[in-house]
Amino acid sequence: MMSVSGTQGRGRSTAATRGRVRQPSAADSTTAAVRRFNRFYTRRLGLLGAGLLNSRFSLTQARVLYELAHRGPLVAGDLVRELGLDAGYLSRLLKAFERDGLIERSPSAVDGRRVDVRLSAVGHEAQAALDRASNVQVSAMIESLGSSQRGQLRHAFACIEKLLTPVGVANASPAWVGGSKAGAWTRSEMETPSASAGVAGSTGVKESPGDAGSAAVLRAHRPGDIGWVVHRHGVLYAAEYGWNERFEALVAEIGAGLLRSFEPKREASFIAERDGRILGAAFLVKDSDDTAKIRLVYVEPEARGLGLGRQLTEACIDGARQRGYRRISLWTNSVLTAARHIYASAGFQRVAEERYDDFGATDLIGEHWSLELAPPTESTAAAAPTRRKR
Repeated sequence: MMSVSGTQGRGRSTAATRGRVRQPSAADSTTAAVRRFNRFYTRRLGLLGAGLLNSRFSLTQARVLYELAHRGPLVAGDLVRELGLDAGYLSRLLKAFERDGLIERSPSAVDGRRVDVRLSAVGHEAQAALDRASNVQVSAMIESLGSSQRGQLRHAFACIEKLLTPVGVANASPAWVGGSKAGAWTRSEMETPSASAGVAGSTGVKESPGDAGSAAVLRAHRPGDIGWVVHRHGVLYAAEYGWNERFEALVAEIGAGLLRSFEPKREASFIAERDGRILGAAFLVKDSDDTAKIRLVYVEPEARGLGLGRQLTEACIDGARQRGYRRISLWTNSVLTAARHIYASAGFQRVAEERYDDFGATDLIGEHWSLELAPPTESTAAAAPTRRKR
């Protein structure tokens, strides 16, 4: 063990060193990234100036006004706890607000021992002016961003809030996926899945009765999408089933075939997207003149349970009917129970199975499923585009 430089002897300690909390190293990339973002964001929003948004209010004063405007009457203790403010500092701040006519105090109608603090008409006017100025500032900041970039920005902020919210503390702004409170993740972050995905028509989406759909938009694939789908299959199956690179190689071969020989008149791709984020995918490919095949179906973990697997399956069925196919086939695996339930509910029949050992696993059972299609009718042809846009 190295001794402390200077006059301190080996093994000795001082009051300054006893109980010292180890500070994060400057080389810690995450710490450095957070601090760098803080410096960027405070500068970008002009939070370092004497007054926020060219007003007479500091950032803390503006936040207290915001809480009082949007949450109704509060006691000072509520603000101390929720904003982490020093009680003495808050008391001085509220006295200044009262002197300027921004707030009013009155005994609580619920508990006479409480003194409620509420904004006066002057206070509401001041806070509304701050809100308008903030909206103008942020709108100008994001004006040049496209819809996809804005979706990425919303998602990035949701991730920051989710990841930095202490465990056990409710998050006031749940993530957007499907209108649920499920977490949302970026491509690089979705490396710890919670349920199965799918290949060659195998999806692990969890369905529940009454699901109204994922609120995702289905679109055709664009450059980079198929590579992303291959990547997600490799990541999800390795994490959830321990399948090795042989499985990823199979998926890559299927993806390469799609890229080399995709025929829009006879084939279709369905990329499920919400706010610029890919939540899942499915591909309808030609197997023969009268048979189409569903391939590379998958749903991201945070979008499962929202009906997206069923939505993608229905899109493939509609696409096959529109292209004049008489049947659809797919290959899946017996362990993908949720996927098999979706296919059975859609009318698919299991027609064959075989045991095999591959992908670093043993005793796997591959299953071949098939669906006989009725000739398209005017009603199904008219309804198909509506279902794809759900």
